[in-house]
Amino acid sequence: MTKDLRHVKGRASALRKKSLPARAPRGWRAALAAKGPGALAAMRQPTRPPPRRRLNAKLLASFGALLLALAGCASAPPQNFGLHAAEIRPLRARGSIVVDMPTAAPPLGGDLLVVREAGDRLTSLAGAQWATSLPLLVQDRTVQTFQNAGLSRALRGPDETADYRLAMMIRRFDIDAPTRTARVEIAAQLVVSGSGRVAAAKIFSASTPVAEIAGAEPPRALDQALGRVLPQIVAWAAANG
Repeated sequence: MTKDLRHVKGRASALRKKSLPARAPRGWRAALAAKGPGALAAMRQPTRPPPRRRLNAKLLASFGALLLALAGCASAPPQNFGLHAAEIRPLRARGSIVVDMPTAAPPLGGDLLVVREAGDRLTSLAGAQWATSLPLLVQDRTVQTFQNAGLSRALRGPDETADYRLAMMIRRFDIDAPTRTARVEIAAQLVVSGSGRVAAAKIFSASTPVAEIAGAEPPRALDQALGRVLPQIVAWAAANG
């Protein structure tokens, strides 16, 4: 009796275990493992960005290159301009002359192309400058104009002894914006070497119309105005020196 009862209980326990559903694996890793080894390997492989993201990346790269190009254009160096010596008839001088470096008040003492706005407000021409400082340019072109007049023998170097020294002060060398005019005004003195006595003094000026206050037109007009002043200075210095 006891043996039969144990046999019946054993069969009932086996039937209960067989009828219970199997417990599902816990966690996403277990779930992938249940699907097979290929599912977990697929999850570990890197995924490519969708085509739209790749296109956006290319657009951003192109936009960055455009910004760099525009920045390079914005930081382009200004264009350099020079001045020319004047053509002049042959002259004769009684004494020797040294052409001193002209003086000039700021901003005429540098390489800026000065523009005089309304109310005498001084600005500079954008994108342009003199090839070197304005006083040095004027000194060099004055010496060359003396040479063009056949007065090379009358010229002396800065450290040499001469009868006279030509001292100049650049009073105006700018573009008058309200009247669209290039104006050059230079005060000259012929100074006796040694004593420092002023033998002669005069102010020379000239003006030239400017078609537009941009590009190469302003320096060209100033060069033309200087080309009218230099012959007057050289002829005056030769006659009084």
